[in-house]
Amino acid sequence: MCFCLKYVNDIDVAQIFFVFLQQINYYNYEVYFFFIFVFFAFPVFCPSKNNISHYEQIGLSMQKTDANGRIKFARFSSNEKSIPQNAEDFFTNYLNKELNDTFVQNRFKKSKNGMSFERYQQYYRGVQVKEGHYNFRIQNGRMKIASGHYVDVTGINPIPSITEEDAINQYVSYLEIEKEAIRESSTSLLIKEIPKQPKSREIERIALVYQVLIKRVDGRHVDVGYIDAHDGQLLFQVDGRYYSSANGYFYTHYNRNNNDTPKRGITEYDSGKFTLWDKTRGNGIRTLKNHPLYPDFEDYDNIWTRSELGVDNYALDVHWTLEQIYDWLSVFFDYDSYDGSSGYIEAILDSYASSSFDQYENNFTFGYDSTSSFGPFASIDIVGHEFGHAILHHTTGWSSGDGLQRILHEGFADIWGIIFEAHINPSADIWKAGEEITLTLSCINDFQYPKNPTAYLQMLSTYDKNNHLYKNNQDLSSDENKNLIKIYNVSNQQLKAIKELEDERFVLDTSSWESGLYIIQYVSKSGMYSAKIMVR
Repeated sequence: MCFCLKYVNDIDVAQIFFVFLQQINYYNYEVYFFFIFVFFAFPVFCPSKNNISHYEQIGLSMQKTDANGRIKFARFSSNEKSIPQNAEDFFTNYLNKELNDTFVQNRFKKSKNGMSFERYQQYYRGVQVKEGHYNFRIQNGRMKIASGHYVDVTGINPIPSITEEDAINQYVSYLEIEKEAIRESSTSLLIKEIPKQPKSREIERIALVYQVLIKRVDGRHVDVGYIDAHDGQLLFQVDGRYYSSANGYFYTHYNRNNNDTPKRGITEYDSGKFTLWDKTRGNGIRTLKNHPLYPDFEDYDNIWTRSELGVDNYALDVHWTLEQIYDWLSVFFDYDSYDGSSGYIEAILDSYASSSFDQYENNFTFGYDSTSSFGPFASIDIVGHEFGHAILHHTTGWSSGDGLQRILHEGFADIWGIIFEAHINPSADIWKAGEEITLTLSCINDFQYPKNPTAYLQMLSTYDKNNHLYKNNQDLSSDENKNLIKIYNVSNQQLKAIKELEDERFVLDTSSWESGLYIIQYVSKSGMYSAKIMVR
């Protein structure tokens, strides 16, 4: 399956996964999932003669609509007789927008294979509708995916009854601050959905508003309020710190270009310093230091260099990659964060040579141990792998503990890592996992050549449903290979071998082991089994 996967666009594969996960969550039957996966997913990954993915050949279409019957999401099959040719065709003949509504393109990107990605913002009689937007994916004059949100503004009077100055004065009066305390103020005329509660998806009303931004002299406070443009009432305000976000320069550990040009990432400014806290994406992305109090990383000029952060410089890779993953899911799938609901993303640095997603604490851990044969666990595919665990957990409720659910967790997380890396860094060797973090070997896993002897782990080809372990197809005919346990550390050094077993059962006492990741191989008469354990 790994060889065929490279012929399918990364966004196609990601969309298929979302279909799978939503169906699993809806029906909650593992048997149903396996039926879909075997019958439907496997041929999707295989290339056709004309390089059209299989789900398009069989005429798969999807459509979701809002309460008013307007399209929220649509996938158009190539077999359909009527397919939008472009955004204007979609808005006119498929969305059935109102006459006074217009959509203006504000983002465009074209891939090497001719696929264009376009984003449009809704306007009503020249006034921006803040929450109204649509994203499209178009190739060869045929639309493939449309997703977004249409705001019905019928009955809204777009001509304000009060002036911008009136709106500013009204908000300043509400804040109870003196005009001398204001360094800068600005307004934007918008049509906005007003929620019943902050961060609530339940909309109370739609109103013409002035978005008023107040920056104070002290440089720390930024206030944002929405004033009704007709009666001057304060309808809604947001956490002012949201707008104290700034553009930082990240000199990342991995993923550098030849000129070592810094990456751009969002940070948070407070009390004269910047932290790795992005409040512009969903409910936030925050990257923190190690135990015990999880303090913020801090910088005073927002130019984050590797030397300043020392061994923790890979925090910049983690933070930047999480922002890129968030944007890709949001723009191309209208899916925010790992749960589709703008979930808070917290990443913590650790001192172990490993990475993980904690389904109970709902956070991520990325580690580095200078004594191991690995660099920091912070490359794009590693971060993407852990984010894949979070997506699967929040869409299916599956546990990443033992058994079949863990096996599926690892498999899907591997493919998410491939997808994210293919999008964020297309020039990378996406079929190797962890190739940037291994210091003495070629990679951790090689998906294109599963038996690659230079990889840290050789991928195992079949699954033993009775023991919930992967089973390797290798020659076990020699008596010396039977009833043998081999234990390896993260440096791929064999620590011990145990041959005396009773009834092929064994118990490992890890109380004296050093903290870290270990690989356990068990060879018996029926085959060879491998498992990973983490000792803390």
